[in-house]
Amino acid sequence: MRMPKENGGRCVLFPMYAHKSSWSSSLAVIQFENSLRRHNHVGLVQALLLALAKGGKLSAAEDNAKKVMKERIEQRQAQGGDMDED
Repeated sequence: MRMPKENGGRCVLFPMYAHKSSWSSSLAVIQFENSLRRHNHVGLVQALLLALAKGGKLSAAEDNAKKVMKERIEQRQAQGGDMDED
C-alpha cells in the first residue's frame, strides 16, 4: 500500500478516498450485485439439465414436470385461486 503524498503540510489522499461519497455509493451497488449473484442458480440448473440430457432422462423429466404442473393448476382452480398457464 502506498502512503499519501505530502503537499505543503497537507495530505493528498488517493482518488478513491478523495471521492468517498461516490465510492460508498459504488460499494452499495457492488453489494447489491453480489447479493444477486449469491442467489443465482442458473449454473446449477444448466448442469442438472446437461446431466439429464446425457443420461437420456430429459424427456421423461419434462413429461413428468408437465404432468405435475397440470395437477397443480387443477388443484388451484378447484380452490378458486387463479394461476396463469404459460
